[in-house]
Amino acid sequence: MSGGLDSSLVAAVAAQEYARRGLRLKTFSVGTADSPDLAAAREVAAFLGTDHHEAVFDAAQAIAALDDVIASVESFDAGLIRSAVPNWFLAELASRHVKAVLTGEGADELFAGYGYYHERHRAPGALRRELVRTVSLLHGLNLQRCDRVTMAHGLEARVPFLDTAVVTHAMSLPDEVKVLGPDGIEKAHLRRAFTGRLPGSVLWRRKAEFGTGSGAQDLLTPYWESRVTDADLAANRTAQVRSKEELAYYRAFRRALPEIRPSSVLTRFAVA
Repeated sequence: MSGGLDSSLVAAVAAQEYARRGLRLKTFSVGTADSPDLAAAREVAAFLGTDHHEAVFDAAQAIAALDDVIASVESFDAGLIRSAVPNWFLAELASRHVKAVLTGEGADELFAGYGYYHERHRAPGALRRELVRTVSLLHGLNLQRCDRVTMAHGLEARVPFLDTAVVTHAMSLPDEVKVLGPDGIEKAHLRRAFTGRLPGSVLWRRKAEFGTGSGAQDLLTPYWESRVTDADLAANRTAQVRSKEELAYYRAFRRALPEIRPSSVLTRFAVA
């Protein structure tokens, strides 16, 4: 539970079901000590009355985990690895308490949660086409990260937003329902559907990608910006290597998986 909309909604539904059975839901969050995700997750946990657990990591731990994370995820995509690092610590924590977890994966691709959807796909029908494209690629991006990192710790992750009934509903909605609201907020349709189920500050919290909200990006991106030179990137830039951070992950990928062709990495995020 990141304290973002999607995982918080899953927790709200699950916590209600647990309460009917006289049980208390366990929730797990991860971040740097001062990350916005940890603060928001605590607010949700208190509101829902869950048995809440946290994993806190720092720069040294994030850097030390990179080789294991990249070897497990089998990718060097910067956006994917940036979110896989906190996911690694989260899975490690959760595996000490449970055997399976529910996550919020898929909601952004179904309900147009990412900013670039609205910046680049404004022509008639363009948003739907991009949503269909990204949903069809989930197996090689967020679901690959979610599956590999959790299974590396013997943990099973389940994705209720990608239940076929939810996917069918979401993809049946016209683009007009998924465009940004008057205040520029994304996923307003989904937020309105759960009015009263979460604190208002969380229900209407703006999207922060997992790697950003957890604090991982603030640790990893500047680290590699300061250690990979402009000349090094210029000499090694390819269609597969788009930034200094990605070059560092590419080299770790080659060390960990020397027999795998980089071109066999399934999919890439639109931006590095």
